[in-house]
Amino acid sequence: MSSQSATKARRLYAYEVTPQRNAKEPVAPPGGQVKSIGGVSGAIDETTSGIGAGKWIDADLQIDSASEDRSHVIRNHAIAVAFGTDAEALDAAGRIAQHLSNCTDDRSKDALLMIVVAEDDKETEVKLWTFPQDSVFQFELAVGQQAGPSVRTLEAFSRGSHLRKAAIFRGKNRRTDFLSCRVVDFQVNASARAAADFWIERFLDARLSLGSVLGTKLLGKVLRETVAKAEDADERLELVGAAQAVRQSNREKWSIDSFARELLPEPARTRLLAHPAAQRNGDSMFALNRDVFDKLINFRVYQLDTGVWVSAPFTTEPKGMTIKDDGDQRHLTAAGYVVSESVRSRHA
Repeated sequence: MSSQSATKARRLYAYEVTPQRNAKEPVAPPGGQVKSIGGVSGAIDETTSGIGAGKWIDADLQIDSASEDRSHVIRNHAIAVAFGTDAEALDAAGRIAQHLSNCTDDRSKDALLMIVVAEDDKETEVKLWTFPQDSVFQFELAVGQQAGPSVRTLEAFSRGSHLRKAAIFRGKNRRTDFLSCRVVDFQVNASARAAADFWIERFLDARLSLGSVLGTKLLGKVLRETVAKAEDADERLELVGAAQAVRQSNREKWSIDSFARELLPEPARTRLLAHPAAQRNGDSMFALNRDVFDKLINFRVYQLDTGVWVSAPFTTEPKGMTIKDDGDQRHLTAAGYVVSESVRSRHA
């Protein structure tokens, strides 16, 4: 999904959003549909294209992928703005503005919310931009030669502010689209993390996502290093079993947090979530890359004709084990001292 696609705007909405998170009776933000959209949508396109590719962040809406309608407050309204009738689109745009106002607390200034619907020959794009209010100077030259210039202070909405934020959805009106977006939030890596959480987590109800390969590598690294620190064989087997379960799952996306909380019992869960990489990226979503995961885990399972199972995960060259060709069959020999023993209903 590109944040800089060549699209043609067909709908534009603007609202002045006042912080009302703690308001007992929040009021509807003033605004509505902008009829003359050419110049403004061009300025929005310029602002969008001016953001470097490395500044855009992928985020996934917090939606149960197994649900039938995949209902989500932002997704539902964004789809209505893009594909609904004029009345439905206007109502949905107002609801997005109200939701933003209800999510914004007094630490933020008033902001201008711009919602642009554009499309190309393949897909429709919905841009959500917020520009914070700022004090600016207006300079004017006097008409007469004797008078000097005048300067006035005004309140305006800044297109270049470091506090501006954006979310861009792109897709078609179908069940598999508008589940993720690209986000600009310059506060994500700042110390004011709560302010960053407001846009991505509270307003969009989303989580940062990792690329499939990077996310899989992080999970593999956390698993390998947690297994190495496991205190006993049972904990190690639980970690290995969770690795097998995630490998066989048909789930679309995982995070390190969801892996640990759904597949691991205590104390393995706490140990894995204490890993520094899990602390930093635990809630970031990613699609599991099975080829990458298999190479990282290097999980090998051998079933012998004697009824014995031999497994050797997380190691490239298991010590004390050899496999030799014996005619049309392969002969496995494993030798070593037993350091722990347990009875289980299934092998790891």
